[in-house]
Amino acid sequence: MSYSAEMIPIILKSYGLSIEYTETQISDFMEIDIYKIINPRAMTRTLLREMSDSLAENAIATFRDGMLYIEKSYGAQPNSFSAYSKAISQSKATLPVFFGESMNGYEIVDMKSDGNILICGNSAKTRSNILSVALSSLKLSRKLPKIIEIDSADDFMQKAKIARNDDTETIIIIKDLPALLTSGIGMKVEKMLYTTRNAENIHYIAVSGIASADIITDTIKKALPVRITAKLSSTLNSRIAIDMQGAEMLNGTYDYLMECKSKVIHIHGAKPDTLRKPHSR
Repeated sequence: MSYSAEMIPIILKSYGLSIEYTETQISDFMEIDIYKIINPRAMTRTLLREMSDSLAENAIATFRDGMLYIEKSYGAQPNSFSAYSKAISQSKATLPVFFGESMNGYEIVDMKSDGNILICGNSAKTRSNILSVALSSLKLSRKLPKIIEIDSADDFMQKAKIARNDDTETIIIIKDLPALLTSGIGMKVEKMLYTTRNAENIHYIAVSGIASADIITDTIKKALPVRITAKLSSTLNSRIAIDMQGAEMLNGTYDYLMECKSKVIHIHGAKPDTLRKPHSR
């Protein structure tokens, strides 16, 4: 059975809970209806969890501090990356990585202070979109970093060691994290990611189409503390990727959840600009 977001307060009242509407927060691409649960009971969280699993794809329900938040995405078309370029270049971030907009405004991660990034999602196209926008925003850094793409586990180990001993600001892009971690030297790769996670001059953006516990381990979570995901196939995958359910209910190509500094944010992603062929000389 699938519930609409509007049904949750009605169903909770049928269980004897007193629900008081508080407010609705609206943006161009989502709205959040906020309710206060007057008499929460021990079963409230369990009931909400069960109901949230059956919500429509464009809705997420969360319960915290006695308040019920029902968030609905409109699936609106995103703005192209260039629409945000000025704000990114003027931000205080040393290594800005931009993903899109949330109810709080533009979401810009500073890799220098916030840490390394993991990109997840079932769709290869969506993962590619997120990475494309991230790399475009890094090009607006105050001091342009060196960007290295990794082809294999051996390639990673070699280039990571070189970058570790180099003073140059370096971003290492791992486009297929599961392939590296399941290789013959997967444990060495995981250890290198962990031991260099706080290095001043070396930073990682890793991409994974698999959100399983044998790939996104506790060590990987510590090495890649900023984790953004598009739609995943199950509640379990969502809890592995971002430590809470919700990614299984995301809607469309540009609908994301990001965990950063122990907070999960709902993001309406930016659209990568169309690549232009260079003019011939």
